[in-house]
Amino acid sequence: MQTFRKWAARLLYWLAALGGVLWIVGYIYIAGMACAYGAADPSNCGVPSPWTLGREDFTFLVAIPLGFIAALVLLGWLISPRRASLSR
Repeated sequence: MQTFRKWAARLLYWLAALGGVLWIVGYIYIAGMACAYGAADPSNCGVPSPWTLGREDFTFLVAIPLGFIAALVLLGWLISPRRASLSR
């Protein structure tokens, strides 16, 4: 059981890392599409910082994806095997 918990925790950590990379790539891609199709001058458009987004954009582009990533990390931490303490 200990080995299963160790590998399950590692899998959750890897999924969280993959989710983080995909979130960064997706955020840049969506910002690029917004510049290409929504800006008056696409040549002078950059990727906005997450803290400068409006309420709805921040919720869908930052808060929800980071919530999923944080949940994966928390689940990995909760199911990871604990070392026995030396003091009794």
